[in-house]
Amino acid sequence: LGEIRDYNGGMILKQGELLAKLKRSFTEIPKKNPELLENFFYSLNPIESQATMPLSSLKLFFTLFLKQVETKFLPSDGFHVDFCNNDQLIYCVVCAEDADFKNLIEKHLRSDGILNKSLITTSLIFEGRHYLGYVYQQHEIKKQEQFKESISKGLNERVGEKKKIKTLR
Repeated sequence: LGEIRDYNGGMILKQGELLAKLKRSFTEIPKKNPELLENFFYSLNPIESQATMPLSSLKLFFTLFLKQVETKFLPSDGFHVDFCNNDQLIYCVVCAEDADFKNLIEKHLRSDGILNKSLITTSLIFEGRHYLGYVYQQHEIKKQEQFKESISKGLNERVGEKKKIKTLR
């Protein structure tokens, strides 16, 4: 029969180790918002990224997320977006007043061929705001720009929809 490996047990162990390291990196967060860090971590998809994402990348992603959480006011268009590049990764976190932004962003990512295995996503609600996060592993500058453009198209489409609704009222 050969050697037997416990793939799930190993992944769960790695996942727990990565979460513990992340918690040690952000010791002040559990005091303010005890579940925020864990909710962020466990919302990462694909689930394998919770065990395999490098700690440095995860820390940068969470820092970008915290920056959005700490933004007190949303502009009139109803969202904030922030991008960050690091090596072959491009990070994006969107804070929006409603969940409709997510479907439109992902529609554009899908139609542009970006919503695939090289994309790590997160989506959660905190204090009444909707947060979407993306980490796109891509070394080609042209594809990184396409990623940013897809995000922008989804956001702009939602802003257009909101203006139409206001006009109808």
